[in-house]
Amino acid sequence: VQCRICSVDDNSNRVIIGKGMLFDQGKMSKSEEVALPPSMIKIISDGTFEGELDICLVSKKVSEYNALTYQYINALNISFDTLKEIADEFIDKMKDVLRSPEKAMEFLGMVCTDETDYDDKLTSKVMQALDANPASLFDPWIQTKLKDTMKKVYLEMAKGRLFVRGGYRFCATEPALLVNPANRLLKAGQAYMNGLTGIVSLFRSPLLHASQVPVLELVTSPELEAHYGQLNDIIIFNSYDASLYIAGGADNDGDKFFVCFDERITNCVEKRDIVIIDKGTGAPTVDINYENLIDFMKDHLTVSLVGHATDLATTWLDLYRSVDNKIARAEFDGKVISLTKLQGRIIDSAKNDDVVSIDRSLETKFRPHWLERKASDMIEVYHSTSPMGQLYD
Repeated sequence: VQCRICSVDDNSNRVIIGKGMLFDQGKMSKSEEVALPPSMIKIISDGTFEGELDICLVSKKVSEYNALTYQYINALNISFDTLKEIADEFIDKMKDVLRSPEKAMEFLGMVCTDETDYDDKLTSKVMQALDANPASLFDPWIQTKLKDTMKKVYLEMAKGRLFVRGGYRFCATEPALLVNPANRLLKAGQAYMNGLTGIVSLFRSPLLHASQVPVLELVTSPELEAHYGQLNDIIIFNSYDASLYIAGGADNDGDKFFVCFDERITNCVEKRDIVIIDKGTGAPTVDINYENLIDFMKDHLTVSLVGHATDLATTWLDLYRSVDNKIARAEFDGKVISLTKLQGRIIDSAKNDDVVSIDRSLETKFRPHWLERKASDMIEVYHSTSPMGQLYD
């Protein structure tokens, strides 16, 4: 479970609020104390309220197929033919949705997940109706709702939402090591998840550069099963390699990875030098209290620098995938690397009062046609020849 922890420091009457991951191996009592490392502390304030352990999220069963994003695809050295092959496979799965109750249920269960913005209540009603009476599939209202959902899926597939074997999982680094350093059961390049084996590629948002995609081998053993067999749908990282750092400096306080089992995707991961993320000053240098957080949110309501940097990187990376000229590719790749380094400072700016700006040389006034938006806000659109541009066409 991902937890929000609130406690009162009796000595100073301060309220300390933290966030992290809690692993219960069936041995915790109701009066257990939870120690917070400094990195997990989010707010320190005067003691004006009381609270207790609060569960924010729990790991849930993940369906076999889930969707990639254009950020993930853009980071791969993948061909249009491979993208089309993956898209065609899913289109084949959609062919009988309007005629087969089983196919309709499978389709809705696959496309309507926590990561989508479809109408969950509407989807739930359709699925309940089909479950109660399969013949209700041919009701005109249900047929219309299914068609509308299928249209959305088609349009989003054109923008990179391609379904592959894989899904989002919380991550952790060998929790058993916190109890005993001798419990180091995974080697460099290895991970554990649900007792599965095989090579997987890992994607975490926001993903800016091709270097930010770790590839690990899932392994299992009786010892691993004994320690982690009860942790369903959580990927356990080893404590030796730099996989978490590679993925944009991920940590274990609730970060999720898209764990991809499709060999066609994993085979397209580029081996690139690690981009050193600029994390700014690191430790908090301002009083992280309620008032300061409100001020920070108000300052970032109009423009999110995290989102803006990601959008810029998407365009430069698309251009990198569109040209063969080595000089131009090096220039575009350099811009993405600069934005990737800057991303860490932007994310940490709330807690260290760092004033971050994006250099004008990294700004663009254009975006690829497959990302064209209705409100163009004076952004010029160019016709992309990247694999994503070809998929959209």
